[in-house]
Amino acid sequence: MHNRIHIKLAGAMLLLLFFLVRCRYDVVKDDDIPNNPIPEQPKIAGPATIADETSTAYSGLIPVVDASTSSDHEAGKEIFLATFSENPDAIYHGLGPLFIQNSCVGCHPGNGRSQPPLSEVDYDSGLLMRFSLAGEGPHGEPIAVPGYGTQLQTRATGLNAPEALYTFSYNNVNVTYADGSTLILHNPSHTLINNYTSLPSNILFTMRNASPIYGLGLLEAIPEADILALADETDADGNYISGRPNYVWNVKTQQEELGRFGWKSSAPSIEHQVAGAFNEDMGITSAGYFPVENCDGQSNCSGSSSSTDVDEQTILKLATYVRTLAVPNWRNQDDPTVLRGKQVFHDLNCQSCHHETFVTAGSSVASLNGIEIHPYTDMLIHDMGEVLADGRPDFHASTNEWRTSPLWGIGLTKIVNPNARYLHDGRAATLEEAILWHGGEANWIIEYFKQLPQTDRDALITFLESL
Repeated sequence: MHNRIHIKLAGAMLLLLFFLVRCRYDVVKDDDIPNNPIPEQPKIAGPATIADETSTAYSGLIPVVDASTSSDHEAGKEIFLATFSENPDAIYHGLGPLFIQNSCVGCHPGNGRSQPPLSEVDYDSGLLMRFSLAGEGPHGEPIAVPGYGTQLQTRATGLNAPEALYTFSYNNVNVTYADGSTLILHNPSHTLINNYTSLPSNILFTMRNASPIYGLGLLEAIPEADILALADETDADGNYISGRPNYVWNVKTQQEELGRFGWKSSAPSIEHQVAGAFNEDMGITSAGYFPVENCDGQSNCSGSSSSTDVDEQTILKLATYVRTLAVPNWRNQDDPTVLRGKQVFHDLNCQSCHHETFVTAGSSVASLNGIEIHPYTDMLIHDMGEVLADGRPDFHASTNEWRTSPLWGIGLTKIVNPNARYLHDGRAATLEEAILWHGGEANWIIEYFKQLPQTDRDALITFLESL
């Protein structure tokens, strides 16, 4: 009898002990063990970031802008997408007499890079040719070619003749890695044909691929002092990198200012950039910026108007659209291959030019200020060597110097436009090709890149594709 009581008491004690342990476990599990999730990767452009990995990745409105700015963005978007006409009664008029494209989106499909010609005589792409004579104008600008200006116009309205056409092709360049693998690079070649009049024999020219326009409002808001702090023209720190600013003439303010946009940082503001594109690419004049036709005084330029085609408000609306385009967020940042690729990026010292982080200030759009952004550019011009030299200076930028292109969003380039290519003239079909074309200050980096095992080279590309 007593043994049964002892057994029951022992069983009860075990149940009680189990209950107490279970309760203790629940308490520790729920309350005492700290919750330490993996920290979330900061957004690539803070509140100006969107999560879009589709063909519209470059077309989103920055989420934090106010209702008034959003309205101006939509008005500017309508202008950006509009097809302009030579008909003075059309809503969007003023095209020509000489031009390259009849819409902004024609050069910037999906707000991204243009595609180079898909054949020797394809003039529907965003590729264009810049002209000039040796020397510089009174404000340091390139000198226009008599009868042609500073940009080749391949189309014309009415009975006007285009300035010229060109043929386009690639020459193959073979590259061999240390491990014996090879890659073919594509060096573009151009020949002018069907000139409407003779050209001087000593002209300087360069081909330019239209660059992406998302995130420009944030690049515009990088404080000038922060950009200049990265300049090292004499390579004082001995790292072989010697970026410097390009100072250019602002036609609106009539003063020299820091260049920020374009392949050689030849435009100081977004307004200046869009007004210049209107004028040179579409033959559209603008009040307060470029009031003179791009073919002023030329014999193939009949029918040009003495009044400007668009007013300053049109320029401001289009600039607001560009200024408030969001940046697609980086992806797969915790992936081991991406992490390895980021380490290779730093081991090769790529971040010396492709500077990762800034904090914005001074934007005309209040909500774009005080944002930590990661554009991977120092906004400076660098000597990229003879391999990329175009033979045409632009203000203080020499023939060898190019602005460090931002890398954010670059991994979605071919999602937005499958035919898009990289670098100033679209010579690089892939990111690997774009890396291998680097020279000048980056020459030693590329030599190290060629020595890497393929796994590390692939990891670097995977990292770039994650941005």
